[in-house]
Amino acid sequence: MKDKKRHGKKQHSKWYDFDCVKARNDLRVVGRHLNADPFNIRILTDFRAKRKTYKKLLRLKREKFKHNMINQLDSLNTNNPKEYWKIFNELKNLDATSSKGDNITGKEWVDHFTALVNNIRPQINLDLDREMSDYIADNKSRIFNEINFRMTCPEISSAISKLKRGKAGGLDLILNEMLSKRDA
Repeated sequence: MKDKKRHGKKQHSKWYDFDCVKARNDLRVVGRHLNADPFNIRILTDFRAKRKTYKKLLRLKREKFKHNMINQLDSLNTNNPKEYWKIFNELKNLDATSSKGDNITGKEWVDHFTALVNNIRPQINLDLDREMSDYIADNKSRIFNEINFRMTCPEISSAISKLKRGKAGGLDLILNEMLSKRDA
């Protein structure tokens, strides 16, 4: 068993203060109690309440920190440009880390799921569809002649010998073992 390597303490954001640490510790304590007694309804409701307050606290602290930075930006714009750009970049990085994944607009989301519910097919590239039809028409003799040949007994025997044993039967309920016994 490998030893776990410990890498120092996790660096929290500047807005993550003592209140956040205390709420997290309280949540973890209740979580351990819930882990020990997972069917206790009182502990479960307590855990859910603590988790809800913890997440709410984090959201409020982040928003308060962001609001304070914006207020600082307003005051520093003309007084101290160097400090202004430093805070501006911190605020930009804060926004980048808080958003997860690619953002889509609400309209795009609604349009997508409305189309799914209404069974609307996506737009098809008609030129590509036309090109494919022309290709099939031009090469029809080459494409479909290969599968119109008669199968020979050696080809069938070779295919049957390659079937795996012990597999479930298909819709016809014929097992691979049945075919191999027939072939012998």
